Amino acid sequence: MEFYRLHNGFYIPIEHIDGNIIQSNVLPGFQFIISDLHRRPSFETMVDDPVYQGFILPNYHYQQEKIARQQAQQLSKAEAKRAEKN
Repeated sequence: MEFYRLHNGFYIPIEHIDGNIIQSNVLPGFQFIISDLHRRPSFETMVDDPVYQGFILPNYHYQQEKIARQQAQQLSKAEAKRAEKN
């Protein structure tokens, strides 16, 4: 499988990074692992892969951590109220 980009009116091959990663010169941060085109990994797998983290929900991990912190705070408050009643 080959990938090309337009350069001075001619299509030239895009060099693979580490032999298996293609990076876009037009879309900042967009890159993919060539074999994933056939493998078609799940969304969850791609979100955790550093190759895809720059453009697949870039704030996903931050949002997950924020939700976990909020849940921990709510649990802590609920436990404190329960302790006050006893």
